[in-house]
Amino acid sequence: MVGNLTKSQPLWLAQELHQACGGMAYDLKPCHGVSIDSRTLAPGDLFVAIKGPVVDGHDYVDHALSKGAAGIIITQDQPEWQLLPRLIVKDSEQALRDLAQFSRARTQATIYGITGSFGKTSIKDALTVLLSQQCDDITSTQRSFNNHWGVPLTLSRLHAQDQYGVFEMGMNHTGEMTGLSQLVRPNIALINNVGSAHQGNFTDINAVGLAKAEIFTGMAPHSTVILNQDFGPYDLLYQTAQDHNLNVLSFSCMNPQADFYLQQVDITDQGQKLEVKTPQGVITVALSIIAATWQANTLALLALLHAGGLNLHATQFDFKTLRQSPGRGQIHHITTDQGNLVVIDESYNAAPDSMKAALKNVAHFPGNAQTKRIAILGDMLELGALEQQIHHDLADFISPLNIDQVHCCGKLMASLHPVLKPSQQGKWALTPPEIWDQIAGDFKGDIIVMVKGSRGQRAYDGRMAFFVNQLLNLKKP
Repeated sequence: MVGNLTKSQPLWLAQELHQACGGMAYDLKPCHGVSIDSRTLAPGDLFVAIKGPVVDGHDYVDHALSKGAAGIIITQDQPEWQLLPRLIVKDSEQALRDLAQFSRARTQATIYGITGSFGKTSIKDALTVLLSQQCDDITSTQRSFNNHWGVPLTLSRLHAQDQYGVFEMGMNHTGEMTGLSQLVRPNIALINNVGSAHQGNFTDINAVGLAKAEIFTGMAPHSTVILNQDFGPYDLLYQTAQDHNLNVLSFSCMNPQADFYLQQVDITDQGQKLEVKTPQGVITVALSIIAATWQANTLALLALLHAGGLNLHATQFDFKTLRQSPGRGQIHHITTDQGNLVVIDESYNAAPDSMKAALKNVAHFPGNAQTKRIAILGDMLELGALEQQIHHDLADFISPLNIDQVHCCGKLMASLHPVLKPSQQGKWALTPPEIWDQIAGDFKGDIIVMVKGSRGQRAYDGRMAFFVNQLLNLKKP
C-alpha cells in the first residue's frame, strides 16, 4: 500500500484552501484529495492546473471536471468555468507549495524524509506498509513523486489527523534538496546511500553526498538522521549532521560498531532470515525477498521504526509481508508454453551502483543446473563526460558473474556490447522493439531474466518496461 489510506473527513475545507493560497475564491467546496494530473484524478479531488515545460494543466480542466473534481485552482479564468468552484491565483505552482506549507504547519504527524542514490522508493514503500500495520493514519509519496512538484503534492495530501507522513525526496543537482527539506521539515531523515547516480552534475562523490545532506537544512535541532556506514562518504555526512546539531543513527552490514548491524544472514530459496543488533537488542527478521540489497534496506527500516518510537520486537514478523515494487525488483514467476520463466523487473531506473546490484541479484537468484540467466540492459543516464567509459567498464564486472547472456539496448549500451565476454554477448539495438524482434523466440526452458535501464525524462514508466510487458505476455493462457 502506498499513498493515503481511506479518510472519511474532507482533506481541505473551503476556507482552508483560501487561507492557504489567497487569490480570488468562488464557491469553493471541501475536497477529499489534491491532483495535478487529470488522468489519475479521483472524484472529490481538487485539481491544481500547473503550467509545465511541456503540458499546461489549464488544457485539462474540463477533463478534470468531467471526472468529478470538487474544484479547480487556476491562473486564468474562462467563461465556461464561471459557475464552478474555483480559486484564481497568480501562480498555481506556488499555490501548490502554499497548500504544502499550510498542511505541514497544521499536522502533528511524525514526518519521515527518505533520500539516497538508489533504493529510496523501495524503502519508502516498505516503511509505509510496516507503519500501516500499526495505524491507519498515514500519507505516503505515491510512485516516485519526489521532485519539486511531487513533494508539495504529497504534503498537500497530508491529513491533519495523520500520525505519519512518509516522503521520498529526490535530487539531481545542488540546491534542489534544500527547497524540498524546507517544505517537508522531516523529524526523521534517511540518507540510504550515496552513489554515482547523477554524477554528471557533480564533481565527485563528496559533492553528491553534500547535495543529499541538504535534507538536514529543514530539520529542527536534535532531530534524527539515519546514515549508511557502508555506502558513501559516511564521515562527511556524519560531520555535516553534527554541524546541524542532529542526532545520528548508523547502520552497517560490515561494521559491528554501527547502531544497527547485520550479525548473521541465512538465505534460502524462500527468502532470508536476518539477525540484527539494534539499540533495542537483537532482532530476528524474516524476509520473503531474496535480493541481497534488502539486507541493508532492512537495517534502514529497523532504524526508521526505532527512530519513530516503535517497538521493534512487536514488528519483527511483519517484514515477511514486504514485496518489491514494480520496476524495482518485482519478481514474476510465469509458466510459458516452453518452460518456466522468472522475470526480475528492475525496469524503472538505473545507475552504476544499482545496475551492479541488480546484476549480482540475477547471478545469485536460486535456480538449478539447467537454469539460463539473462540480463537485458538499457542505458544509464546523467553520467556526464564519463558515460561511455562507465558503460564500457561494466563488462569487467559482468564477466565473472553467473550470467549466460547480456542483451544491450540503447546508444550508450553500444559501448558495453562489443566488449562483453563472447560467451555472454547477446544482441544490441537502439530501441526495445528492435531487440525484442531478435530475441522473442529465445525464452525456452528454465530461464531467469532481469531487465534494467534508466527511465528517461518525463517517462511514466521506464522505457525498459517494454521488455517486461513482452515477457509477461509469454505466459501460458
